[in-house]
Amino acid sequence: MTIEQLYKFLTENSPFKFKGSSEDLYYFDAEYYSINEGEKYKFTLSKVSDSFIFNDGGLFPVFQNVIIETTGELNSTVILNMNTNALKNDRFRHNDAEDGYLILIPYR
Repeated sequence: MTIEQLYKFLTENSPFKFKGSSEDLYYFDAEYYSINEGEKYKFTLSKVSDSFIFNDGGLFPVFQNVIIETTGELNSTVILNMNTNALKNDRFRHNDAEDGYLILIPYR
């Protein structure tokens, strides 16, 4: 998957939610995302090997350790910022994590 394909997937499948107990919805539009249609945060994506790096200036660290479930023509798993130990040891995020990752899925 290319960065362009991931941008397109995020935009076309918005909003997303984290699989688990989180009820927040994450909306993606071009280079911005928002939580529950609140304030917009600019983000950038880069790619290192098979993993993507999500950077929003450190305002919202939840986009570390995220697996995005994709279906359809992409049919792949996208991993953002692999650091399982950081997620497993974070008391605020561990309840929504599966195997040390948060799962971001389209909300339908």
